[in-house]
Amino acid sequence: IHECTKLIEKAVEKKTEQETILNELNSEAKAVLDKKTSLDTEVSSEKKLLVKIARASEKAKREFEEFEKRDLKVREDLKHNKTKIKKLLGKVNDEKKKLEKLVDLPTKSGDELEELNDRLRCLDEDKIRKEKDLEDLKVEIQPQIKKINLQRE
Repeated sequence: IHECTKLIEKAVEKKTEQETILNELNSEAKAVLDKKTSLDTEVSSEKKLLVKIARASEKAKREFEEFEKRDLKVREDLKHNKTKIKKLLGKVNDEKKKLEKLVDLPTKSGDELEELNDRLRCLDEDKIRKEKDLEDLKVEIQPQIKKINLQRE
C-alpha cells in the first residue's frame, strides 16, 4: 500500500507537473493565437490598404494615359498651327511686298510721267520743226510742181 501511495503521489506529482506544463503550453498557445489574431488584423488592414493603393494606381495609370493622349493631340495641333503660321507669314510677306510696290507706284509713275511729258515736248518740238521744214519744202517745190503740171497739159 505504501508503495502504491508513493506511486500515486509520484503520479499526482507528475500529473501536476504535466498540468503545469500544459497550462504553460496553453498560455503560450493563447499568446501565439492572440499574436496570430493581431497579425491577421494587421495583414487584413494592410491588404485593404494595398487594394486601395492598387485602385489608386490603376486610376492614376488611366489618367496618365488620358493625359498622354491629350499631350499627343496638343503637340500635333501645335505642329499644325506652326505650319499654318509659317504659311500665313509667307502670305503676309508676299502681300507686304505687293503693297510696297503699290505704294512706290505713284512715285515711279510720277517720275515716268515726267519723263514721258519731257519726251512728248521734245517730239512736239521735233514735229513742229519737221512740219515747218515740210512747209518750206512745199513752198520750194511749188514752182516746180506748177511747171510739171503745165508740161503735162
